[in-house]
Amino acid sequence: MNEEQSSQDEYYSTDYPVNKSAKRSYDMHQIAGTIQRVTRPIFKQKIISNTQLMTDWSDIIGHHYGKLSFPYRLANGTLTIACTSTTAAEMQYITINLIQKINIYCGRTIVKNIKFLSNRNALASLPKKPSLPTRPLVPVQIDNFPKGPLQEALAKLGGQLQHQKKGK
Repeated sequence: MNEEQSSQDEYYSTDYPVNKSAKRSYDMHQIAGTIQRVTRPIFKQKIISNTQLMTDWSDIIGHHYGKLSFPYRLANGTLTIACTSTTAAEMQYITINLIQKINIYCGRTIVKNIKFLSNRNALASLPKKPSLPTRPLVPVQIDNFPKGPLQEALAKLGGQLQHQKKGK
């Protein structure tokens, strides 16, 4: 028995003093703290990459495709891009260039593959096209009325009525 104990002591010999009488506790709190310290930098980098990709999307891939698509999901190195089917067909030809641009912009390899999603629900979050500016209403000339704020208001009202008649 003493031989076994002495061989174990030699095997576990250290240069620093060890308190053999101290009991170790293997609580879940200790494991959680250790795991959190190890995984926090990894998740922090992943979150930064995802948000950077979302916010700078049109700067990364170009303003033309940036307006027509958006990054829907990034998981396991596969980036899912939501866009129309015609835009997906165009972007399919430049997939390798897109992967290179995204990885260079983020500073490390985060995208290995690109998948395209043609879904109306996903496309609903695309920014809407701005409506065409309406032509300013031309006020009607009222000559036989005294000048003042009342004449200006009536002239604008007449212009509005003429515009509505043309629309019908």
